[in-house]
Amino acid sequence: MKEMNCGVFDGLHLPLEAKKLQMLHLQSALHLAQLVGLLQSSITAFWTWAARNVSH
Repeated sequence: MKEMNCGVFDGLHLPLEAKKLQMLHLQSALHLAQLVGLLQSSITAFWTWAARNVSH
């Protein structure tokens, strides 16, 4: 009986770990996307500022 419970627990435990790992990958992907977006907007802001200053 004890062994069976352990097997069931392992069966439940593994997908949970996989889900956690998936969430971690998703979070890091989101952080990366946010960083890239931030970088792009700052580059755009810099170029508009530079263009404005050069034209004057």
